[in-house]
Amino acid sequence: MTDNRGDPLRIVTSDGRVLSKKDLEDLMRTDAEELIGRVATEIWRLARRFGRITERQDEVRPIGDSVARLHDALRQYGVELQEHDGQVYDDGFRVEVLAGLEPDLRLIVAETVEPTIRWKGRVIRQGKVTLKRADQ
Repeated sequence: MTDNRGDPLRIVTSDGRVLSKKDLEDLMRTDAEELIGRVATEIWRLARRFGRITERQDEVRPIGDSVARLHDALRQYGVELQEHDGQVYDDGFRVEVLAGLEPDLRLIVAETVEPTIRWKGRVIRQGKVTLKRADQ
């Protein structure tokens, strides 16, 4: 990266450390991941809420079309949304359990509160779930 004269760009932190190109790219990626995670989660919530609307289909169809286009845009840029509803719970899941039961029981995900979000194959936002006993 260079300044407007073509000289190498130097960014110095408040403690006097000069940031490398990799440091700067890491900072930018972290901000992008946070933004992507937040936007993807809200699109997911909108889609779930929209899916529960059954009345006045003609009036809400354009909203559904917009939600579908938003999902397509996320997929186009490598963002994946993973719901966990009904899956058998495994301690290896990369999710935060908001409410659950004893870990020695056979558990399934009762509800995905927020999906797991992957960007370019890497988890950038951990999902949030509630659990219930598999025999309920």
